Amino acid sequence: MRVLLIEDNRSTQYLCTQVLEALGHEVVAYPDAEAAWADYQRASFPLIVTDWMLPGMSGLELCQAVRQTPAGNGTVVLVITARHSKEDLETVLNAGADDYLTKPIDVGLLRIRLAIAQQQVHTLEERGRAQVQIGEMIQELEQSHEDLQSILHQLPMGTALADAQGHITFISQVASQQFFGGRGYDVLGRRWQQAFPFSTE
Repeated sequence: MRVLLIEDNRSTQYLCTQVLEALGHEVVAYPDAEAAWADYQRASFPLIVTDWMLPGMSGLELCQAVRQTPAGNGTVVLVITARHSKEDLETVLNAGADDYLTKPIDVGLLRIRLAIAQQQVHTLEERGRAQVQIGEMIQELEQSHEDLQSILHQLPMGTALADAQGHITFISQVASQQFFGGRGYDVLGRRWQQAFPFSTE
């Protein structure tokens, strides 16, 4: 997995890079958020690990900017901070971060946080694939619905469809011509219902 790492402290950046690479991740590291932000816009990263306090744009400002992009909700953000107060950590989460790690960094705890972040990334990826599949199924159903209506329009006998409550939802062109001279007809039958509001109950 490609990880965007932003840390201006060289020793901390080196430590995080070593842990991430040992876990099999590809690390792209920057000492400032501006350069990282420019890179993120060119090629989004599924995981961002960023310090809070940075020269120029802060890590929280970067997090907020990421959340405003189309791919932002599919990115997991882990913030590293030397601040330990409850209010500070609430600020981190309110900025849109998924998790945080306090300094000085404990390597074992860093590995745990990264394992959690990786699971979050996989969950988001699975959700994205499911949404794509649902979208494709909806398109297929809509196409099948249109195909069915087209077939019904071509039948020589008049055809009408009703929902579970007995309300007319579709009336074919033939039926519309036979009973109402075509008045109020459209493919979905909405204008027809407005002109002749009754159900089959």
